[in-house]
Amino acid sequence: MHSISIYQPVTVELPAGSSRDALPVAFWWRNRRYDVAGYGRTWRADEDDEPWQCHLAQTRRGDTTELRRHLHTGEWQLARAWWRETVV
Repeated sequence: MHSISIYQPVTVELPAGSSRDALPVAFWWRNRRYDVAGYGRTWRADEDDEPWQCHLAQTRRGDTTELRRHLHTGEWQLARAWWRETVV
């Protein structure tokens, strides 16, 4: 398993009709779509006085990722990923 720290913005797809606080059903990173199969642990992280809500998410292909949402701006980031295979 390949682990990387990323901290890059991602585009997320939320469930239809959901609020801004909903968990994504998919996210886009490097022009590739990743379907989320489920979520695990959730926690709050404050970095440089910036509040983030962090979520461990498993993709349908079996990768584990840390997705996080900025609590003021709503921006989503892919913070970390544990890929089953190398991502190019």
